[in-house]
Amino acid sequence: MPRSSFGFESDTPRHASWSPDGSLLAVAIGTSVVLYDPCTNVPQHTFVCRESPRPHQAHFIGPSGRFLVVISGLDLVVWNVVSRSGMRIPMNVVGVR
Repeated sequence: MPRSSFGFESDTPRHASWSPDGSLLAVAIGTSVVLYDPCTNVPQHTFVCRESPRPHQAHFIGPSGRFLVVISGLDLVVWNVVSRSGMRIPMNVVGVR
């Protein structure tokens, strides 16, 4: 039985992933990735992916989960969760077709 449920801007989530320590839940929804506190369901931050609309997936990377990779169409956006800054990387640069 689910402990809780939540929504965001009446859109259907496309992907969710946990930070390595379980303290954050990243949910790809709409044109954003929202970081939630899983204990309270309160959004902690929203990363708006203007460069890559409609993110398909979001994954925490690194042992501390400091970075969040957002996959959308033909782009990757790597967000620094601490500084909340991002960098877009076209997939053709990394050899993905």
